[in-house]
Amino acid sequence: MKKLNLTSVVIYSLVIILNFSSNTYAETSNESSVKESIETKKENYSTPRILQEATLESVNSVMPILSSETYNSWIQQYAQNLNDSALDKLDMFNRVALLSLRRDVTAISNLVSANDDTLEYLHYQLFHEVNKAMEQPSLATQSFRDAAQKVIAEKFRDLSDKTFARYVLALGWSVDRARDYIYNVFKQIKNESELTDVQMVELAVNTHLYHVLEAIIPVSSQVIEREQSRRFIVQPEVLVTLPNGAEIATTIVRSRKQSAKLNTALQFT
Repeated sequence: MKKLNLTSVVIYSLVIILNFSSNTYAETSNESSVKESIETKKENYSTPRILQEATLESVNSVMPILSSETYNSWIQQYAQNLNDSALDKLDMFNRVALLSLRRDVTAISNLVSANDDTLEYLHYQLFHEVNKAMEQPSLATQSFRDAAQKVIAEKFRDLSDKTFARYVLALGWSVDRARDYIYNVFKQIKNESELTDVQMVELAVNTHLYHVLEAIIPVSSQVIEREQSRRFIVQPEVLVTLPNGAEIATTIVRSRKQSAKLNTALQFT
């Protein structure tokens, strides 16, 4: 499951027209590109027993697997043991996910900065920022979600309106769709006695992606809702008549800093 590339968002200081709804999609893994990337590394991995024995009658059947400490430790060990040269040959999406699974925050930061994808992998960056913050005595006894509320709220508070809007788009992932995707991955491989490199990459990446999104997106969505209310006046479903007589339904978003009538910029969605 991969998110759409960030769209350039221009926020006018006068009137802001934005659609803050989620803009995500699940993308089938490009198996041929992954296979080509790791073609020099040929190993097979035994399919975990918990996956082989799973019924997988519904999407919710994935939860016992995803919550299994043994399974998650096995996935993390795979990432830790993955040869660096093989990792470097993977595409950006898979590399960042596996580096995150390794908890190699410095490598993620360097890789993302070098590719000008500062916000494309914001969910991973926030995930590790929260874990780092929980090492502080003031947050050490809090749950991950309570700590995430504090860390993300503080991070968003001082952003400009334009940067805040880009953060909103970057965090437009769906936890349910990530779960649906890993469910399909599980179904495809559960009857295999051994997994190839390609299958292991897809399994590890999408397992970790689900865990990160499940930890970050519900919290960030709450923070975003509060922050939008603090920054903007939102008027949904406003009917606007154009000069040619056509009518369009709009969501009007105005900065609370502005009180006078202003020009309008339209963003079509």
